Amino acid sequence: MYNYILLMKSKSQILLYIFETILTKKSINMNSVVAEFNILERTFRRYIADINAYFCNQYKNYSIVYQRKINMYCLVVD
Repeated sequence: MYNYILLMKSKSQILLYIFETILTKKSINMNSVVAEFNILERTFRRYIADINAYFCNQYKNYSIVYQRKINMYCLVVD
C-alpha cells in the first residue's frame, strides 16, 4: 500500500506538469496525460481551464486552445 501512495500524483503536481509541458513543448495531448496520471478527461479539461485562468491574470497574451485537427491542446501567444 505504501508504494501505491508514492506513485500517486497530487493535483498540484499534475497541474505543474501540464503547465511545464505547455510552456516547453507548446502543446500537450489529453489522452497521454489522462493515461499517465489516471485522471478523467473532465479533470484534465478543468486543469487546462485553471491554467488558462492563470494565463489570463499573469500572461495576458498566452492562452491554451484545442486544435481538433491534431488532437492537441496548444499554447497560443498573441
